[in-house]
Amino acid sequence: MTAASEWTPRELNARIERGDEFFILDIRNRDEFEAGPIEGRKPLPQRNVPYFEILEASGDGDLVESFAKYARTELSSELPIDREILAVCAKGGTSEFMAQALRRLGYNATNLVGGMAAWGNHYQIKTVTDTRTLQIFQVQRPGRGCLSYVVVSDGHAAVVDPLRHIEHYIELAGEHGFAIDRVLDTHGHADHVSGASALAERLNVPYHLHPYDGIHPLDVLPARIPFEFVKDGSRLTVGRAQLEVLHIPGHTLGNTALLLDGQFLLSGDSIFI
Repeated sequence: MTAASEWTPRELNARIERGDEFFILDIRNRDEFEAGPIEGRKPLPQRNVPYFEILEASGDGDLVESFAKYARTELSSELPIDREILAVCAKGGTSEFMAQALRRLGYNATNLVGGMAAWGNHYQIKTVTDTRTLQIFQVQRPGRGCLSYVVVSDGHAAVVDPLRHIEHYIELAGEHGFAIDRVLDTHGHADHVSGASALAERLNVPYHLHPYDGIHPLDVLPARIPFEFVKDGSRLTVGRAQLEVLHIPGHTLGNTALLLDGQFLLSGDSIFI
């Protein structure tokens, strides 16, 4: 079998989730690669060769021919012949020429559509539980390793730790016919830009946060955005469901976890395994 000529970010995520064996040839600049390689549940075999270095070594003529020449002379001992090779660049344009070059040499090569920009902005939604009275959706951003949750009961919903692209939550609500009544951050996030304040403002609903994380950590000034204080033991209603706030300082001073109906714990990345 030969590989498809391109993978979408959704296809890439599916292959990572399945544990498929493939090799990544990343032709971004070294600093870009080191700052954000593609990662999976287990280490992914990959090689970074900046395309400027390829062009300097193999000439500045036809890109496909230049890439093929470099791969043939410099990478033949490293590129696998028994598995698919995914070519990756910043936006998916230059890596398409690399994929073509590798196929010309007989490799099973494909290109990541939209490159790392598309991978970084890819969202995927999974259903955690779906009963007559309660639904929990996990909203993933796999390229950033970030998770958020939507809790739904009786047509009402709370969004926990929303990521920056808030349209995904609005579209999910429209698709499943529920209203978002409240938005929460379990803590002040350092690994992603929170969409909580923007989502709450867009929908004109409360934004809940522990006050210790509403204080600027350096100059101790109060927050410049509106939010509703929660504390240890606060209870927030979502339809027939209830979220109990557990104050668990450590990750941040205002770090909280949310206990849903005494059954599900939304820990907000505060429990490290």
